[in-house]
Amino acid sequence: SSEIKHDKNGRPFRATRVTDEDGVVANIMIWGTLAEVEYLWQNGTVIDIMAAYINHAQQRVDLRNCSQVLLSDKHA
Repeated sequence: SSEIKHDKNGRPFRATRVTDEDGVVANIMIWGTLAEVEYLWQNGTVIDIMAAYINHAQQRVDLRNCSQVLLSDKHA
């Protein structure tokens, strides 16, 4: 889980970590309206991520307004 923050221009973002099905942990930055959807970023939530950007320079995954994040069918 993570807390929403705002950049100097007032735009929402959050930083968190996700774990995939194989146990691999990835740092993730969520920008824009996706950062405001609290229930997606709670501990134990299982999500499907589409249209993510792999940020090699920062060694993280970036999600922007063009990304999609949905509750997975595997979410209990």
